Amino acid sequence: MSHTNVSPALAKLDMMELEPSPITDSPIDAFYAATFASGSNSPPHSRGSLSKSSTFSAHSGSVSLWLTRSQRYSSYAFTSFLGLHLTTTSLIPLLTNSLPSSDNALLLARTAYQSTPLLETLLIPGSLTVHVLSGIGLRLRKHYLATKRYGKAPGFWDKREWSTISITGWLLLPPLVTHVIVLRVVPLYLDGGSADVGLQYVSHGFNYHGSIGWWLNSIYYAGFVGIATWHVVNGLAKYFRMRNKRRINIAAGTMAIVWLSGLFGVITRAGPATGYLGRKYDEFYGFVFRSLPIRPLTS
Repeated sequence: MSHTNVSPALAKLDMMELEPSPITDSPIDAFYAATFASGSNSPPHSRGSLSKSSTFSAHSGSVSLWLTRSQRYSSYAFTSFLGLHLTTTSLIPLLTNSLPSSDNALLLARTAYQSTPLLETLLIPGSLTVHVLSGIGLRLRKHYLATKRYGKAPGFWDKREWSTISITGWLLLPPLVTHVIVLRVVPLYLDGGSADVGLQYVSHGFNYHGSIGWWLNSIYYAGFVGIATWHVVNGLAKYFRMRNKRRINIAAGTMAIVWLSGLFGVITRAGPATGYLGRKYDEFYGFVFRSLPIRPLTS
């Protein structure tokens, strides 16, 4: 087309420059592209009536939607507890520099979510269970839909199907379960409850049998807090569509530093408990250490 044939209105329009953005395929799309590149023009299960395909897509979408919502809102419930826990185990110790005052704040906070067994069950183990199971359900659902539509899909443990957030979530489970066992299950089993378990109990663990207890607890809590803060902050950033990785990592690092500062700067320096509590805590930690493949030194 010559310049004389262009209308005056079009001639006055300026060209708008757009930044180039690559078209990225998800790992599962790349798998399908490689699988069917040399085969037929359409996947084996894509042939069928339009009505059947539409019904199947609507049903699968509703199931995936509810699983996604369950995973998301259960994380909000547990994050509310996590914020309260961060306040009582880190911020208050840093502000007061007093273990007795911090322990009182922790016990007071417990009355809020332990007022009824149902509330604590829903807030902590309930929300965690829903979060984990809905994540597993989403992964199985994705694998099922891919197999239904294309006849083949990556394996459940295929590395292309795992994000960093998913990996840190699974890495978080062992230390989380250990934390629950040491601070709730063992006292409940040996003493009938955890009414006497607080920050002093944590401090006692760091000082239990000298350097062995200190190093084991230091490595454990540093890894636990680091993985937990990274997973929570990055997960929330994903939910709220935050894209600035630098700010996200700074937020996760700041949260971890604050939490560990309260732990190592105040709680661990309080030393072991004495008297009646000291003997009780020795019994608790002795039970824990006897279950490990190592033996602490005798004092």
